[in-house]
Amino acid sequence: MELYKSYGRKVNVFGRVVLMLLCIEQGTLLFAQNTAPDPAVLNEEFLKIINEYRASKQLKPLALEAGFYPFVLAHSATQAKDNDVHHDRFEARMKSYWRKSGKQISIGENTTYFYLPTEGDETGIALPEELEGAGPEAMRTFAAINEAVELNQCREACYALYAFNHWRISKPHHALMVNPRAKTCYLGYVRRGEFVYFTLWVGF
Repeated sequence: MELYKSYGRKVNVFGRVVLMLLCIEQGTLLFAQNTAPDPAVLNEEFLKIINEYRASKQLKPLALEAGFYPFVLAHSATQAKDNDVHHDRFEARMKSYWRKSGKQISIGENTTYFYLPTEGDETGIALPEELEGAGPEAMRTFAAINEAVELNQCREACYALYAFNHWRISKPHHALMVNPRAKTCYLGYVRRGEFVYFTLWVGF
């Protein structure tokens, strides 16, 4: 069996530079009262987005693997506790899944976080550094997300779209989502104060 993960340098959300470093788009506010997503609905929305994208590249659709959920949830919780986006203990977590599920499959992992400023925070929503060179499609996507959060309407589809597009504009994370051998996926998130941490597993 094989192990996969999308590597980036370890990040502290308060300043260290990483692959998924977020930058600030001035004037767009994302207040913390935007409702945190329901995990099941979030995954249905994410599945729609990723499968539409895979279909556009003549790739087979993915199915949700609910057995991944305890593991992506636990790792998102670890990241929230650490205030850090990382893949620490990746192999141990894979082996734990193999033992508990009895499925000796290859698994890949993407992680990211979403910053939710508190009301009155004038810095606004944090967007990916990679957005600058991502082209007009990505710009329109994030503009739509910004509109949703400004209206306090950031729900499951908004969160799913943010995570997907953040990974889509990053080459190693994008490669995992469009791997032709991929069969299953599941997304987990944990919110801690002003931050939402995401972990995605993709099974082969």
